[in-house]
Amino acid sequence: MQAEFARKLRTFAEALQDGDIAATTDWNAFPLTLVRNMETRIFAKPEDLQADFADVWGAYADSGIAAISPRILSFRSYDPGVAIADVEWMFYDKNGAMRHQLYSTYTLRNTDKGPMVCVVVSHNEMRERPGSPTV
Repeated sequence: MQAEFARKLRTFAEALQDGDIAATTDWNAFPLTLVRNMETRIFAKPEDLQADFADVWGAYADSGIAAISPRILSFRSYDPGVAIADVEWMFYDKNGAMRHQLYSTYTLRNTDKGPMVCVVVSHNEMRERPGSPTV
């Protein structure tokens, strides 16, 4: 399951960089729960999450970010169907310099489509994401 999740992370990063917002929701099981510093949101269907994510890459690009690279820091399987993954997201400018990092923890459920994200805990989303309110 870890190798498949790593592939999905790379596909997600590529879709986000390409502005393909619809493809960024392909790895999620719905309803999806997103936990941030000051809020918890539940997205009932892909379109709800897509609307929330619509301007994310544009905001990153406007701030000078040119590439995103995910790295799995830890992966813990609890049974064949459930796992938790800690991921570091690195954001680079056009010169290849890392501009900032984002850390998320994902709860995954293994399905016939492979591992699907059920819960996202975004550890520093509110502080780091361009265009988000600061705390």
